[in-house]
Amino acid sequence: MPRRSEIVAAARAMLGTPFRHQGRTPGKSLDCAGILRMALLENGIDVPDVVGYSRRPDGITLTRYLNTHFEPLPINEAKDADIIEMCFEKWPQHLGMIASKHGRRTIIHASMQNLKVVEHGLDGEWGGRIVRAFHVPGVLDG
Repeated sequence: MPRRSEIVAAARAMLGTPFRHQGRTPGKSLDCAGILRMALLENGIDVPDVVGYSRRPDGITLTRYLNTHFEPLPINEAKDADIIEMCFEKWPQHLGMIASKHGRRTIIHASMQNLKVVEHGLDGEWGGRIVRAFHVPGVLDG
């Protein structure tokens, strides 16, 4: 079973990859679901992929997928390699991975603003966007 640090390292290896809706190719194109899927797959965790989703959230599909394949946990208990679901408007529509750097909580995600995979602090505005957190079954501490 992979460790949290290995999942985060796989996600960090994709930093700078250009953003593309439904992208699944590290180094060429990823979206928020794509980076999580590829980081897990690289570590032997093959959760079903989601394809054909709209850029506009429907309030059901993303949350149902997460509840089906991952273990919900209180947001304040999320650790490195856990998945967070975020909301910008009415419905949750974005995913990220919790990480840490220099003792500070960060998020790794495919940013539409920056048009690439980025890692930055998870405080203030970004922390306020989190609506749910999930643990990936089988991922070990460390």
